[in-house]
Amino acid sequence: MQAVSKKNLDNQFPLSALGQIFKALQQEKDACDPAVLMVGGCVRNMILSMPITDIDIATIWTPDEVQKKLERENIKVIPTGVDHGTVTAVIKNTNFEITTLRIDNECDGRHAAVSYGVSWLEDARRRDFTMNALYMDLEGQIYDPLTTGVNDTKEHNVRFVGNAAQRITEDALRILRFFRFFAYYGQGAPDKDALKACEDHASLLTDLSKERITQEMLKILQADLAANVLGIMRKYNVLKYVFDDIGYDMSAGFTALERLGALQLRYDLMSAAARIAVLCPARDNIDAFSQSILLSNKMKKEILSIQDSMSYLPKSDLSDKTLRACCYYHGRSPAIQGYLVHSAMPDNAMAQSENHIKEKIEMLRDMKIPDFPITGEDLIANGFAQGPALGQELRRIEKWWVAQDFRPDRDECLSMLE
Repeated sequence: MQAVSKKNLDNQFPLSALGQIFKALQQEKDACDPAVLMVGGCVRNMILSMPITDIDIATIWTPDEVQKKLERENIKVIPTGVDHGTVTAVIKNTNFEITTLRIDNECDGRHAAVSYGVSWLEDARRRDFTMNALYMDLEGQIYDPLTTGVNDTKEHNVRFVGNAAQRITEDALRILRFFRFFAYYGQGAPDKDALKACEDHASLLTDLSKERITQEMLKILQADLAANVLGIMRKYNVLKYVFDDIGYDMSAGFTALERLGALQLRYDLMSAAARIAVLCPARDNIDAFSQSILLSNKMKKEILSIQDSMSYLPKSDLSDKTLRACCYYHGRSPAIQGYLVHSAMPDNAMAQSENHIKEKIEMLRDMKIPDFPITGEDLIANGFAQGPALGQELRRIEKWWVAQDFRPDRDECLSMLE
């Protein structure tokens, strides 16, 4: 297998640890005949000069052979996924997944029956996208068995390996993976063959578990251009199989999502919870949404906090004073995201300039959230007994204090006691 290009490995690669693994697995093979290479995302991101978070390794050796060769060099090995041909090497608390080259024999649409192989080309042919079918050695030599992966990556062309429809019928999740990869790596118009295959086979998504769908959809929602990609998914009738019978109209939310995404990107305020809040205009929509995309309790809490902030903000006369009060009651992040969602909604009567929005966000970011100057103990010292009436009086004065834009001090607040 001939290298097609070369990159200088930067400090994103733990070369010392990788060197130990490569040395152990390359033994008994000629250097011109690689037995071990990095594969997939780390190579793709290297070409695109994007951050590298995981380093996957492929090898011609079986899992048993890999384990023996690594342990012979005193490298710790964990059999994390032997059934799928994967073991994990651990060096200085860093994990490296090492997977044997494979060949797909048959597939039921969710699980492929695989056998081990020694051909880099056959291993590349079973992968999902050409930009994921790339390999690299420790010298930065890149191998492209399909001959199209490097160019597709450089041109930001997310393209299925081989026949797109076949790749999808092997695993319908690849429909969502296509749109997720396009959201993060694509440019220009999506591949026409891929779009047609996704549309033709979108009904297969109903056979997937909610967990698998959730994993991909949340990643799409966090992408910078989530709204654009979701719009394409709607156009090609993919989303209707994700949000099957959701029970409410999401059209206004999709319209607002594009503007919200642009605002979040402009001010570096990405929040998946806010984007979901846009798609769930009412509190009871969250449960319906969760029937399609599973939401953790933490995510639901974040969404509800943003919705509470949104409900606090009027459609007109949105003053700094109102925003500060929202920040006090609901927290800085929910207030900022609530304001962004508020600004993005199509039925919002306010016509805000970009400078206006920037000023509001900077004000909320810089605001020092004050502490209410009196407590229940102060009320008890003034003759109040513990109980509901004390709490009601405390909240009444706090509401007055907030309405005064937090200016009254402790004595002024105590003077409001009834």
